[in-house]
Amino acid sequence: MKYIGMVFLASVCVSCANTAPTPPHIPSEYVCTNRFFAVSESYDPSNLDQAHMLVKANPDRFEAHLTLASALLANKRIDDAIREFKVVDELASQVRDPAVLSGLQYEDLYAFALFVAAERRLKTDANDLYTLRMLQQVIGMDHSKLEEKGLLPRCYVYISTLYVKRGAYDSAIRTAEVGQRIAEQHRDSDSVGLLQQIVTKAKEMKNSQPDKSSVRGKPRR
Repeated sequence: MKYIGMVFLASVCVSCANTAPTPPHIPSEYVCTNRFFAVSESYDPSNLDQAHMLVKANPDRFEAHLTLASALLANKRIDDAIREFKVVDELASQVRDPAVLSGLQYEDLYAFALFVAAERRLKTDANDLYTLRMLQQVIGMDHSKLEEKGLLPRCYVYISTLYVKRGAYDSAIRTAEVGQRIAEQHRDSDSVGLLQQIVTKAKEMKNSQPDKSSVRGKPRR
């Protein structure tokens, strides 16, 4: 799975100009001092060794870290990819050049990595609150990669299920109803059925709760 087309602004990969001393043991073609980040034609976007070399050569360039995050994702090293995406966010926040930022969209890849990591955590019964926060972050990001892969409705299934587990029934109902509309748009009948079940279950559990106001209003004996 190659993401190089989504990583670099340059339409043709070229060797970067080397106007600064090359770090020791790093080939000069990995050092980029241009305004727009580019790589040599021999660069393999899924090659982790090359990606690590780019980061060593350009430690302060968010684009280099983005190539590493994408390579980690392509090699299914999801947790490592997420950590690297966080570095990308931190470095990109310091860039004030709109042309550089606008040409390097990666949020959809970041959201996809978070979704995969959250799904893995669910399968191992990991801390459900942390998993819920990850999935909530995904919903607030560019989730076009999830839509492309038909995974967005499943994200709402997971979130609403975790809300039910935590007793947040109103949130579960609202989330499941939104997810149901999205699943219908994507013609995902399996997710539609699951989300309908979640709504029904959440309403039943909510109605079975004791009336807190009446409990508070009881006189003490």
